Amino acid sequence: MNNLLIFFALPIAVVIFSIILQKIFKCPFIVAGIAFAIFLVVAVVIGTFEALLAGIAYTLLALLTAYIVMLICRINWSENNISTISNTNDENAGGCSCNQDNNGTITVSANINPTNDRSGRFFGSYR
Repeated sequence: MNNLLIFFALPIAVVIFSIILQKIFKCPFIVAGIAFAIFLVVAVVIGTFEALLAGIAYTLLALLTAYIVMLICRINWSENNISTISNTNDENAGGCSCNQDNNGTITVSANINPTNDRSGRFFGSYR
């Protein structure tokens, strides 16, 4: 029973706990620090060196899991932002347009109106 707990139940609990904390804190090192603190307290209460080694191993598992979740979230976020780029030429944008060709190149054009005091005024937005 003890081996099942050490090799099966605790690693799955650490992975689930790490995923949840990564989504909350968005920092793998904070997740690993919290996991290490919890396992350090457990090792002190149990009082064995094996518990300390297991806590270090579970902390590395928590760090690895949180880092993988961070990478997955970044990849998913960047794919969502790339897919929202649209090929529009809005006439209400004050003469500004944003076009994307088949190669993925984005071309931005805008009207610049000079004023009498030698400063330019840009009507549009940068992205």
